[in-house]
Order: sequence, then C-alpha cells, then structure tokens
Amino acid sequence: SRIDVPWVATPLPHHAVPWRARAHACVNPAMAPTPCEDVLLGWLLPQPAGVAVPEAGEVLAAPATGNVAGRAVLRQRTVARALQGDSAPPLFVTLDGVTRGLVGTFRCQEGLSLFQGLCRLEEQKDGRDFLSLGSDVELGGGEIVLLRQELFTTFLCRLWARKEAYEAAWTLLAKSNGCPFNTSGSPIRLGTAEEVATHYLELLLGRGKKDACPQAEKVLQGCARDLQLEQHKYYCSVLEGRAKIQSDTSVLRILTSLDGSSADVPRDFQEDLALVVATKAIALVQALGLDLL
Repeated sequence: SRIDVPWVATPLPHHAVPWRARAHACVNPAMAPTPCEDVLLGWLLPQPAGVAVPEAGEVLAAPATGNVAGRAVLRQRTVARALQGDSAPPLFVTLDGVTRGLVGTFRCQEGLSLFQGLCRLEEQKDGRDFLSLGSDVELGGGEIVLLRQELFTTFLCRLWARKEAYEAAWTLLAKSNGCPFNTSGSPIRLGTAEEVATHYLELLLGRGKKDACPQAEKVLQGCARDLQLEQHKYYCSVLEGRAKIQSDTSVLRILTSLDGSSADVPRDFQEDLALVVATKAIALVQALGLDLL
C-alpha cells in the first residue's frame, strides 16, 4: 500500500458534496443527473495514549465478511451516530488488531465507485482497513463503511481530485448547455460526474456517442497527446509506476493503453484523466469553434 498520510484531517460535519444540486440547476434537462450510489464513511481513530480503556463489553470485534449479524450491529450504531451526532452512544471496534473509536461520519454523493476504486488501487482490504456494512433506509440508501483514519484522509484527496476535475469540465459544459461536440441535434445526458467522465473517456477511445460527436475523438486525442502525467501532481503521485506509467507518459498513451480496462488502473482514475482532457478540449472548441478544428 502507498497510503502514508502524515497529517490528521480536521473532523468534518456529516454532510454531502453537492454535485447533484449543481447538475439539477442546469437548464438542459439532458444534463440532469441519474442516480449513483452514495457512500457514508465513518472514520476511526486509535485510542490515544493516556485515555481510559473502554470496558471489554464496549469494544466490538470486526466481524468477518460473511458475518451479516455482526455487521448489522455495527451498521445500526454507525447510523445512530450519523443521525444523532455526539448524543449517540460511543462506538469502539477492533480493526486490524487495534481498538479504534468512531470519530464522525461523512456522506459523499456518488462516492461509492471512487472509494472502491481507491481501495483496489491501494490494496485496501475489507476486514483489515475498512468494514463495509451495507445500506440503511434511514439514511436514504448508500453504502455505509467504517474505515481507518489514514484511508479516510487518502479518500478525501481522491474525492477532491474528482470534484476539481468534474467542476472544471462542468463549468464549460454549462456554458455550452451540453456537449459542444454534439452535432446530432439530440441532447446527450450529462449530469453526474460519472456520466460526464464516461462520455469523454469513451469518445477519446473512439467509442460511445461518436456518431453524434464525429470530431470529438480527433480533438480529445490531440489534447491528450500534449498532456503529460507530471502536469497533474495528484494523478502522477498515485499512478506513476503502475502499468508501466511514468511521469513523462502522455495522457493519450495512458488512456489508449489501458483502454478502459480496470485490471491495472481502476476505471474512475481513467475517467478523471479524461475529464482533464475534456476541459481543455471544450475550452478549445468554445474559443475556436468546431469548424476551425
């Protein structure tokens, strides 16, 4: 694992990243979002030195993956903390041989695929680094996860990288009221970050809505060819050395060699690179027009 975060995140309130609200505000109905799975994260801290040890009966052992009843108990306690805050009973759990306490909860809309992709990339294991507890109707659905503080802070970096890439592209898409490559006359649904990212990754790879956007592949690939991974510090830090990717590798080479497969690099990271490329390509189209490209 590459997870080694030397700082402790400031505790965050229970809230959601408002990507969907931004999409709903668009005047183009095709840019309204479709449902994506949320994730509610409950982050755990080891017991600090000098603090009284919880009674033995207060500490729950991390249940095995197949232990449905044990995980249901943890889920109920985590839901109580999310809904009631500090007035809920404290939750202590032994994870990876260390007694840890639940500090707080953080809900991220459309965040489950990002979390799962990060865990695959960093080889984080259910039962050792986090506990996947299922969903709860009281919270409106979405996966509930308890996780180590180090993994939580690493996920925050991942989350904000996606948010930054999506919002940069979204600002330009809203200005165009949709995909500027679309010459079909029929709107293309672009609402959630995943929808936008998938759209442009597939176009760059010569797939997807290429009939509606016949010039997109050429422009996207041209922009991707001029971008090197080292120009984007976050993605360079997590992807360099994987699948023969180097810091000076072009984004075009990375995406075409991976071809959308998540075997070596989770697809959501590829989608983020496509968002970065799309932002440059859309700006180019808005500045020059499709006729000059």
